[in-house]
Amino acid sequence: MTTNQKTEGRKQKADSQESAFRLLPSTAKPSFIKATLAIVQKDLAAELRSRELLSAMLVFSMLVILIFNFALELDVKVRQSVTAGVLWTTFAFAGTLGLNRSMAV
Repeated sequence: MTTNQKTEGRKQKADSQESAFRLLPSTAKPSFIKATLAIVQKDLAAELRSRELLSAMLVFSMLVILIFNFALELDVKVRQSVTAGVLWTTFAFAGTLGLNRSMAV
């Protein structure tokens, strides 16, 4: 095989690869935001059908707030300063319940 034949073979291979890429529509590679929105839409649709996770998160949040209420018997002034931290802690823990389905394969 001569060098001309080798270079011709390489050119044909490169041309066929380029033509394959040209045949793909411009939407073949979705952006990160479009992919993220598609996943969020899929998860929300599945959750709205079953309502399983939402109720679990709601019960968990109410239980954590109730436990913190009895555990932190504080005066009114200290309770007002701790309330924001308790709510954020509750949201963070309830959010981990929601991540369970997102991490499933």
